[in-house]
Amino acid sequence: AAASSRYCNNGGFFKSTNGGTSWTLVLGTQGGSCATSNCSAADIEIAADGTLYASLGIFNQGSIWKSATGNAGSWTQVNTGGNGFPTAGFQRVEIACAPSAAGTVYAMAQNNNSTLLNIYKTVNAGTTWTTCTLPSWCDQGSASTDMTRQQAWYDLIAAVDPNNANTVLVGGVDVMKTTDGGTSWTQISRWSTFGGCAGVSMHADQHAIVFQPGSSSVIYFGNDGGIYRTANGGTAIASKSTSYNITQFYAAAIHPSTADYFLTGAQDNGSQQFTGPGMN
Repeated sequence: AAASSRYCNNGGFFKSTNGGTSWTLVLGTQGGSCATSNCSAADIEIAADGTLYASLGIFNQGSIWKSATGNAGSWTQVNTGGNGFPTAGFQRVEIACAPSAAGTVYAMAQNNNSTLLNIYKTVNAGTTWTTCTLPSWCDQGSASTDMTRQQAWYDLIAAVDPNNANTVLVGGVDVMKTTDGGTSWTQISRWSTFGGCAGVSMHADQHAIVFQPGSSSVIYFGNDGGIYRTANGGTAIASKSTSYNITQFYAAAIHPSTADYFLTGAQDNGSQQFTGPGMN
């Protein structure tokens, strides 16, 4: 189905207590179209004390919730409008919990026009929120505060350093880093070398950022170009996609008379020529 402001992604969050044999809806709505914030599961994260944080709002009005019991039995909405986090004007929300501080949570909110609206932060488990500075993004020499380039519905991700609640990496088209809890940001990656932007070269459109357990230096990135890794917090980043066949091909042409000769076009990954059988 085509996505629209009223399309519901067939439900919210479900819970199983028998290893997946059966499921119960615990947050959101199931099926149909909806115009409320109680639709479309967007993200769910576990804080250091076991508290669950979840967000709703894929192509619908967004909201953010927590289950303080840690078992998803009951939920409390933590964007009240009067505590620093609005109740309207945004959709998808990406959540990142600080492993070293149970009450510290970051939330990236998608604007209704799919730009990055704001990055919010709480240090008291969602009772109050403050608005972080929006990162200044250099895109092929042009400055912007929308690091998603109006693709927040697609590429929006965040992760907190396991040892420091003030060090956070956020991803849109490229990756930004803060070491002061969101007051200032540094661009650590750039998708294009054109324009003289800061940061090391890495493929565009970030979807996953994972710190190696216990490490502040080793970080993995998942994006439209595959898997990347840094061993020094982002100063240098290397591709780790060799022999990892994940490229999405849009089209292929087979030579009419030469065996095992193919030309293909890949989504955001250029054109490839294959001249042998099997995996290439």
